[in-house]
This record gives sequence, structure tokens and C-alpha cells, in this order.
Amino acid sequence: MRLDRSRVGRGLIGGATKAVVTGIVLVLAISGCGGDEPAESTPSQGTGDQGMTETPSPTPSGLTGEWTPNPGQADKVQAALTAKGFECTRNADPNADLRVCSKGVMTGKATDLGGRQIGQANLRFLSDSEGTVVLAAVEASGDVADLEKTMLQSFLPPADAAVMEADGTKLTWGTAEKGTDSQVLTINGWDSSKTFVPAFTPLKTTKEQALPPLQAAKLKCAFSETDEWGSTRPGLSCKDLTFKVREEDGSIAGATAELVLVDHGSGIDRVILDGSHSRKPAENARGVRLMVPRAMSVDPDPGLQAAGAWVLEHLDGLPHSGYAGQWRVDVVVVPSGGIAGWPYVKAILSTDKPNLGMAGAETPSYSPSEPSESPQPSESESAGG
Repeated sequence: MRLDRSRVGRGLIGGATKAVVTGIVLVLAISGCGGDEPAESTPSQGTGDQGMTETPSPTPSGLTGEWTPNPGQADKVQAALTAKGFECTRNADPNADLRVCSKGVMTGKATDLGGRQIGQANLRFLSDSEGTVVLAAVEASGDVADLEKTMLQSFLPPADAAVMEADGTKLTWGTAEKGTDSQVLTINGWDSSKTFVPAFTPLKTTKEQALPPLQAAKLKCAFSETDEWGSTRPGLSCKDLTFKVREEDGSIAGATAELVLVDHGSGIDRVILDGSHSRKPAENARGVRLMVPRAMSVDPDPGLQAAGAWVLEHLDGLPHSGYAGQWRVDVVVVPSGGIAGWPYVKAILSTDKPNLGMAGAETPSYSPSEPSESPQPSESESAGG
């Protein structure tokens, strides 16, 4: 089947919403699509919808290639993963059917520090106008081999899923190669003439315009061009100095409730809410919960309001990932510290990397590639508390 822009039309959109993961990332690519610049679209409110069965969105502009159609596959994948306890949400881009199914778990293994390990599994996938999954990223961290297997089997042919489970790369429908920080799988007939980037428009509010209401809320704010590790990240950081927690981790920093608004010059394009330095994840989550209304107060954008509401519904001590309006929302949980890190809960509002993280895909100008804001959780970190 040949798909190109002549087949693109308007379609319905469904409900919409890293975690930062340290396991493998597998990217299955049938095409790159979209333009070099983010689409000019108005952020729209959306929420998760576990039972999405509506007409798939049109094939994104620029998606070209020849592949075997599998009509309705996206809905079948979602139904299969929902039945296994995954939560599925959909991005609000009106010209693309982009979804993520995510599940955070506590495993049965105890850590050296007590408690139990945590893990997360995400399947992020883009579909064409007939519902055929054409681009997918499989993200897994922690002891979640069973969930990884479930994700692979939800959309790959059984024989190919088995090869992937055994760390193989030669598949019947294409080839696999290692990307910058991922395993890239390309189907036969893929034409990567363009790059897919979900439609995203930064907030109209700039970091400077956000300062007065945050100062009025008695937060201590400061502008900075870098994050705490010295990496470039222009933004406004605001802390609630009255925030206290039970069972601090003993670090010199003490308890932290912080809001960071990242703005690369076109308006706020990334929001980070951070609760840190308690040995109890519920206490760190309380820091995030405290900062959500402050973040929502800087702009009335419906998508931002939906993202804030999504965060409040997912502060249960486990990692989560979803879409709310145009925003990708990740709840990251690090329950215990170590030599190079500390316990925290973060909620990160951002957008997906080009081609869902494929190596070599061009990054949009409003949101350059950045390192993580803090040390990554190790597989031995627990979700106790």
C-alpha cells in the first residue's frame, strides 16, 4: 500500500495526555513525517480514554512508504494492553493518531535499602489513516520483562516478537539497528524523507510574564540559563521555602518543592514540578501536588489545565506516562537516594522527541534536546512508603 499526502484528511481525535526510563528503548519506524517546524495548532484539552474506538486520524503529512496495511491495529493494540492493566491516552494533534499505553509497577524483589523495586513499561505508537501502527517506541525500565513481552506481542508478528525478546535484530518485516540511545527497527519500504514531530505550540506566557503571579504566591524565584548540572536550560525556577517533609534524606539541600518553567524564547515549552529529599515517596509527591496549582496559574491554556489535572490523578508512588492535550506528561519516581542522587518525585510536561526518539531525527527549534534534570533511578530503587 502506498500512502502519501494525497490521502491526508481531517479526522477525529481521541482523549489526550519520561517517565524517565533507564531500560531499553526500541523504536520501530515505518516513516518519518511532519515538517521541520512545529505545526501552528491551538493546544486542546484532552483526557485519557481507555475505550477509544473512533475513526483513526489522518496519516500525518509527509508519511510516505509502502507497507502491508493492518486496518484497526491501533485500537486492537490499545485494547490488548488495557486488558493487561496499562493506561492508554492520546495526543491532541488533530493530524496524527499518536498514543501511549503506560504501566508502572512494584516488583516482588526487595532492594538493599528495603522496600521493593519499581518498574515501568511504555508503548508509544503512531498510526496511519487506516489504523496501522507505523512508528512505535517500546520503553522499559526495572524488572518488567513480562510487560516488555506483552508490549512487543501487542503489535509485532509472533515470530518477530520472539526474536526481539531474545535480543535479536533480524526480523521478517525489516531490519534493526542501534540508534543514539535506542534500538531502531525499520520496516521494508520505509521512506524517511521527513520527520514526525507532534504538533506543539509553546504557551503564550513567557517565563518573564509568569514571574509576578508566582512571586505573589510567595515563592522564591530566580532566572537561570542552566539546570543544576550546568546543562543549558533557560527558565524560571521557583521554590516554596516553607515546604517541609517527614523523614528527610539527611542531605544538606533539605526538602524541596520546586516549579521550573522552561522557555527557549517562544513561550513556555516545558514544565517541571519537583518534590525532593524525603525518604517517603508520598511526601515527595506532596511537594509536586503543592506546585501544580502554581503551574496552572501562569496560563489559562486548556491543555495546561488538563495536564495539571492529570498529574494530580497520578501521584500514587508509581511512574506514569500519558498525554494531556498537546503535552506529554511523565511522572518520575525515585524512592531512595544514593551516592549520586536523592529521592524525588517529578512531573514533567514536555513534547515527544522527533520520530519518538529515533537517532538522527531533527529536533524542533523551540525545544532543543536536553539531558535529564536529575540523576536517573537505578533498577534497585524501591517504591516503598
